[in-house]
Amino acid sequence: MNKQQVLPIFLLALLISPLVSGVAAAATITPSSTTALVNFPVQFTLAGLNASTQYTVYLNGVSYSTFTSTTAGEASLTVTFSAAGTYILTLKQNGTGAVVVSANVTVTDIMEILIPCIVLLVTISIVMSIVKNIKV
Repeated sequence: MNKQQVLPIFLLALLISPLVSGVAAAATITPSSTTALVNFPVQFTLAGLNASTQYTVYLNGVSYSTFTSTTAGEASLTVTFSAAGTYILTLKQNGTGAVVVSANVTVTDIMEILIPCIVLLVTISIVMSIVKNIKV
């Protein structure tokens, strides 16, 4: 084979390989928020999937759920996180095990936010009370 024959074959292989592999080439996952609070749901919208295909969702590498995409190659998923931390949601196509798309979500415990605020408010209240009772 000469150079003139190799290039068209190479280009053809690039065009055909996403179709043969069965993995959606333009899949997207869009979380309703990339930051969330513990016990509050996050909605994930998936698009660009292969039509009517089974997928498994993994949270930090652990199987979470399985679903079948619509005939339009779409799906949605709601996840409620029970603990604070950073979660990686990964979508794999069943049968091939190929990673299709992934997203990160950082989950915060609301108590980690509220307790410092409460301490600050109590401190301000105590200081204001002391200042109020100071006689000049």
